[in-house]
Amino acid sequence: MTLPSAPVTDSDMLHVCAVHPDRETELRCNKCGRFMCPECVVSTPVGYRCRECVRGIQDRFFTATRADYAVVLITAAGLAAVAAAAARLINLPLLFAIILGLPLGGLISEAARRVIQRRRGRSLGEVITAGIVIGGLAGLALTTYLQLSTVAAQIMEVRGGSIVISPDIVLSQMFAGLGPVVLVGSAAVIAYIRERSGR
Repeated sequence: MTLPSAPVTDSDMLHVCAVHPDRETELRCNKCGRFMCPECVVSTPVGYRCRECVRGIQDRFFTATRADYAVVLITAAGLAAVAAAAARLINLPLLFAIILGLPLGGLISEAARRVIQRRRGRSLGEVITAGIVIGGLAGLALTTYLQLSTVAAQIMEVRGGSIVISPDIVLSQMFAGLGPVVLVGSAAVIAYIRERSGR
């Protein structure tokens, strides 16, 4: 004679995290009911939620489009290129570069935000930072090349012959004065910090 088995209930089953199936858990998202391990839990004012639900809620606030990312990149790169070229032309001293890099990063970040009417995006901080670095280095390289070309033209007038300006020479001269490079670096760091802090 066989004994009747008790019905299996949901509380008797072994549950695993939806993202990490090798981890047992009894935690559930209070929005979608998905099981989640402690690593996947996000504590919110209304209880524990999974990352997917939290991301879905946050996505409502991120309205920037792909075109906005492109505009932000171009704006940040253009402004950084102008600032770096000016710093190179006046041979900005290191101390002034550090001091001026702080507000410059904030100004470039603010200008880029205003161009896209302050729409928000998950990766706008990284894009603005990349724009500052790319534009700043491009501005330094172009200004250095033009300065070397001018010197080479003057030498050719005096001595005759031809002088070839190789990329190695441009790179070595570009980083000869640290002021403009530090200006670009500090501006990029400040812009990144400002964007990550959500200002």
